[in-house]
Amino acid sequence: MEVKEIESKISEIDGKISGLRSQKADLMTQLRDAKQIEFETKHGVKSGDKMTTKVGATYFYDRLIITAYGHILVLCHPVKNDGTASKADRHIDEEDF
Repeated sequence: MEVKEIESKISEIDGKISGLRSQKADLMTQLRDAKQIEFETKHGVKSGDKMTTKVGATYFYDRLIITAYGHILVLCHPVKNDGTASKADRHIDEEDF
């Protein structure tokens, strides 16, 4: 095989990989949205509500997020001493609620 042929095949594969990554990103977004609806319904919460974990920690629920590694986690904010939401983010597994 010549250099041009190899480069052409690599370019073709790169195009396929790019398309598959795009499809995966779209599906992950759909999955996150569906899980968020399911989570909010199951726990009876909406963004801004207080939630308590199984171990007793209280957080303000924000939304579900997709991490850089492709995991879907609950984005929460700790409760400050005055009872308001902190600006700090906490990423908590759904199973912890």
